[in-house]
Amino acid sequence: MAERKRLATDDVLRQRRQQTEAMLVDIKNALRLLDQSIEAELQKSPTRDPHHFAFPMAARALTARRENLKSTITLLLLELTESDHKRVDGGCTRP
Repeated sequence: MAERKRLATDDVLRQRRQQTEAMLVDIKNALRLLDQSIEAELQKSPTRDPHHFAFPMAARALTARRENLKSTITLLLLELTESDHKRVDGGCTRP
C-alpha cells in the first residue's frame, strides 16, 4: 500500500515537472518574440533611451512584460530546484 502511494506521488511530481518544463519553453519563446518586437519598435524610434520622453510607449509596455516573464522564469526554475531537493530528501529517486 505504501509503495503504491509512493509511486502515485512520484507520478504526480513527474507530471507537474513536465508541465513546468513545458511552460518554461513557452515562456522562453514568448521572450524571444518580445525581444524582436521591442527591437522593431526601437528601430522606428528616434531614441533608444528608456528615460527619454520620446521613447515609444509600446516599447515600454513590451519591456515591462519581458521583465515580468523573466521573473516568472526565475520562480519556475526555483520551484523545479526545490521539488528536486524534496524528492531527493524524501527518499525518492529521480526517474
